[in-house]
Amino acid sequence: MRHTLPASYSARHPSRQLLEIASWRVAAEMVRRYPKTRIIQTHPGGGQNDSLSLLLDPGFQPYQRLELNRLGGVQYHFRRPNGSQTFKNWPDFWSEFFNAADPREPMRKLSAFCGLPPVAKLKPATNEVTVYRFIAGFLTHVCFNASFGKFFWDCQNGYLDTSDGFGGVWESRFELFPEAMDRLRTVKESDPFGVTAYRFWFVLLNDDPKLCVETSGTAWDRHGIEHDFGKLARDDERIWPVISEVAGHLLP
Repeated sequence: MRHTLPASYSARHPSRQLLEIASWRVAAEMVRRYPKTRIIQTHPGGGQNDSLSLLLDPGFQPYQRLELNRLGGVQYHFRRPNGSQTFKNWPDFWSEFFNAADPREPMRKLSAFCGLPPVAKLKPATNEVTVYRFIAGFLTHVCFNASFGKFFWDCQNGYLDTSDGFGGVWESRFELFPEAMDRLRTVKESDPFGVTAYRFWFVLLNDDPKLCVETSGTAWDRHGIEHDFGKLARDDERIWPVISEVAGHLLP
């Protein structure tokens, strides 16, 4: 289910493909800085928006959620134990991100926007961090080396989370990856809201799933070949060798 930009967008705005890349790069870098963060995909506003929703480290605050809306800006939600809530909106985030001379600057501002502590040194990457960096790196490479418009690459969650009442597990996509479907039966403590399908992501070319990735560190292609991110990760944490091994057959 591909969401297109609203008609109010002008040619001066980034394309939907660029927003897909940018949102994943931002999300991956946020998880890299705050490794307990979980990512799900949501479609608030009656299904009109398309967001990577970052469930921020519960160790910082009781409830924090950062919405990276590919069809709008960035929103931050914070709910306190007493039920009071804070909402902040950054409508021009994508413009600032694309025009920043140093991409680290909008990332620092985004952390401050959410009230998160600054990170002086990154911790060693977890399997989940490696998975998110893989998605961001793969999309960046394949999109910039394919014809924009003719091919559309994106990554969608295993659970269709939408406020229009038509959500649920993407069973038709899981059926293409039997090993992943088997893993759906295993509940992990880190699963957002106890929903196992949130743990899985599908890499799609023109809405056709090519890979299924589990955030615990496993990927499968349509031939049933399985890849273990824990075994592929390098000490220097370079992500390109992982991309080449897992998705080399999809690279242009």
